[in-house]
Order: sequence, then C-alpha cells, then structure tokens
Amino acid sequence: MKNFLVRLSAITAVATIAFVAGLSAGRAQAPSIGWGPAVIHVGQMTAADFPPKAPNATVAVKMVAVTDTGAIQLQYGHVAKHYHANANEAQYIVQGSGMFWLGDKQVKVGPGDLILIPKGTTHGMPDSDYMAIAIKSPPQAPDDAHPVP
Repeated sequence: MKNFLVRLSAITAVATIAFVAGLSAGRAQAPSIGWGPAVIHVGQMTAADFPPKAPNATVAVKMVAVTDTGAIQLQYGHVAKHYHANANEAQYIVQGSGMFWLGDKQVKVGPGDLILIPKGTTHGMPDSDYMAIAIKSPPQAPDDAHPVP
C-alpha cells in the first residue's frame, strides 16, 4: 500500500507539472526563458541537477521555465517562513525531509510529497535543507516574498 501511495504521489506531481507547463505554454505569447517540450525524470534527479547555494545563502533557485502565466523552478536549501500575496505555489519534494510550515501548523514532509500552497498562505522549511520542484502561478514577482516571524 505504501509503494502505491508513493507512486500515486509521484504520478500526481508529474501530472501537475505537465499540466501547468502545458497550460502556460498554451496561453503565453512568448516565454521569457526559452523552452520546449521536455521530460523531467524526477525519480532520477540528483543533487547535481539542483543549483548550488552561494556562500552564506540559505536557498538556491534555478528557473526551468517561465511564461506570463506560470513558472517552474528547482530549489535547494532551507527556506524561512514567508508568503506570496500574488502567486499560488505547488512544491514537489525530491529529496530531504523535515517539518514544513503550511498555514499556522507544521507538517512532516519528505520525498514524493506534493505541497499545495494557495497565495497568502504562510509556508517554509527553515530547519532542514531539501530539494524541490516549485510551480508558481502566476510567476512570483521579485517583491512577492513576504517574511513571517
């Protein structure tokens, strides 16, 4: 049963990524970052696929694709509690585990988990490094990360 749930989570995450990417590509006039049809083999990803953290940084982000309706990025590190006022987010945890802030509670997450974060929802994993694929719709504006104590 556990293997079934793990596979179901992985399939759901990949389907979500494909759906958002397809929706974004279908609506966009021209992407800001060139990209085309692609397959991301999530189960085969390693640390080398993720961006390295700069000295003294807590998180590193690598943009995979962005259009005016959505963005897909790879994240590595630990993220302080914050919220986005104007962007919805889904995170698929590839590697790492810990307690993830989601709203006003903490939830244990690990590889294979898909976290849905509506805009305005406090979230973050400040105490553990993790690798995730993040999907944001619309793309997060540079000033739309609001720290939460």
